[in-house]
Amino acid sequence: MSKAVNAAYGIQNLVEVVSCFVSIVTYIYINVVVFLNLKVVWPEIPSSQVIIMFSMWTGLMVGRLLTTAYSSDMVVQETVRTQRLVQKLLLLPLPARSGCPDELQLFGEQIARSRLRYSAAGFFTLDLSLLRSFTATVTTYVVILVQFGLSGASKQQSGSAAECRC
Repeated sequence: MSKAVNAAYGIQNLVEVVSCFVSIVTYIYINVVVFLNLKVVWPEIPSSQVIIMFSMWTGLMVGRLLTTAYSSDMVVQETVRTQRLVQKLLLLPLPARSGCPDELQLFGEQIARSRLRYSAAGFFTLDLSLLRSFTATVTTYVVILVQFGLSGASKQQSGSAAECRC
């Protein structure tokens, strides 16, 4: 059942994570641009309101990502817990005629053989370790975008200074 769920929602999970990534990078970049006064985003809205608004949108996207990664990780942990419970049940004396020991043995072997992992269409696994790499990647992209923004702003200032001298 879990393989069917993973296959059915793999592309949707990929789209969800990618859209969260793009949104978070964009919203954090806009916050940094407004905070550093690199550009005027909305002239009629105070910069503090723009920062608050995009911080709230960033929080929403982080929440979406957290719920996706956390729920996937919890299902995997519950599978491990179920495997331990089946092993404990096998240690209990059960009547042989009921067929329970054989069924439990088969179920335990099936759980042990097929490790459950949710993925985003096979590109990466959805678990809590995703958050660590996601944070590092977002930070890298924001730093690169800010560096490009700063170099563009310095070129504009030097170009306008040269125009004033003429």
